[in-house]
Amino acid sequence: MIICVTSNVAIDHTMTVPDYGLGGVFRPQSLLVVAGGKGINVARAIKTLGGEPLCAGFLGGYSGQSAAHMLNEEGLQAHWTQLQQGETRTCVILVDPQREQTSVINQAGPQVTDEDWQHLRDDLNAISTSAQYICFCGSLPPGTTEAAFRETLTELVQHGNAVWVDGSGLALQIAAAVPGVHLKINDEEAGSYLHMPVEHVEDVLKAGGALYEQTGASVIITMGARGAIYIDAQQRLLVRPPQVEVVSAVGSGDSFLAGWLHQLEAGKTPAEALLYAVSVGAANALSVGGAQFSITDVDDLLPQAQLQKL
Repeated sequence: MIICVTSNVAIDHTMTVPDYGLGGVFRPQSLLVVAGGKGINVARAIKTLGGEPLCAGFLGGYSGQSAAHMLNEEGLQAHWTQLQQGETRTCVILVDPQREQTSVINQAGPQVTDEDWQHLRDDLNAISTSAQYICFCGSLPPGTTEAAFRETLTELVQHGNAVWVDGSGLALQIAAAVPGVHLKINDEEAGSYLHMPVEHVEDVLKAGGALYEQTGASVIITMGARGAIYIDAQQRLLVRPPQVEVVSAVGSGDSFLAGWLHQLEAGKTPAEALLYAVSVGAANALSVGGAQFSITDVDDLLPQAQLQKL
């Protein structure tokens, strides 16, 4: 089982709106409303791939109840930590297929306290004994303190769980300072955190090496259509994804992480898992909505992925 923690859950409204712009009135051609957030997208993708994910994180208010209901209808198992105050956020995603453009409007989310994080730690400690892998994905809700998130990661690492973090800003800053935490981030996030350029693969490789030195655990940095680099104590790998006509890249990074963890749980090598992960990410880009891909597309794309040792 893989636990997918979304500390800042959202209800995502994804609208396909050709030629939208500033000002004016626009009507969507389609609307998709789902419970979202990066960790939920990862869980959804793992389920599509045949795995057994468990969703966890904070939910608040009536919108939180709606999100829990939506996920239950999808067949996703969950163990939520209820907030005493605040509402789970709503996000709006606008997709323009004609210009291959996507805009995302994210609410900040409900305010949380150290006490809320203690409740989440208690819940995770109760369920983590049956999970080898735990991933924390996305932004941290307002009010999160450095100590609260650091203690959560530290406890799980000390308990022997393989903890992966996919986040930016404060989440990345804290995670990169916790020994034993594995990182999966994109090149822009790495460059922003390390204050260094990431224009070329060599730059990304250097950034990954710097992050590995900090955590002592494996690091993945994704680069969109350029692929991803992987670094651990034994090897440095570059994986190139299949080339596809992108409909929407939203959720492709989450789908990549899902493919990666699903393959690791199945006992695959990092090289095998990377090839599969980029194929899952590419498959996700063929449709609208996070982790709304076809397993058939994954299988078709997998032979086109390429791996190189660095």
